Amino acid sequence: MVDNRVLSARFRDKFVAELTKLHRSGQLKLTAEWSDLQDPAAFATWLKPLTDCDWVVFTLVVAANCWQRSNRPPPSRKPRRRSPRASPNGRVAVRVAKPR
Repeated sequence: MVDNRVLSARFRDKFVAELTKLHRSGQLKLTAEWSDLQDPAAFATWLKPLTDCDWVVFTLVVAANCWQRSNRPPPSRKPRRRSPRASPNGRVAVRVAKPR
């Protein structure tokens, strides 16, 4: 397993680094109320508190064979049966699939 604090710090550092790289290359488009941050000094000032605080990162472990770790049987690959549909005259219509 991964320590959540380590993962949080690494994610924050990579995210901030990529954001800074986009800003320096001019690919980060800041418009309307954010347009003041186009200035590199203003952007660095705005970004500083984000680098100083701890971020919260949630992780979810998904295993390809998660069904083996539980008491449930593996998922079925059988097609779902359709439920009967009511016809306009009040009778129930049942569709029967042709065998393959």
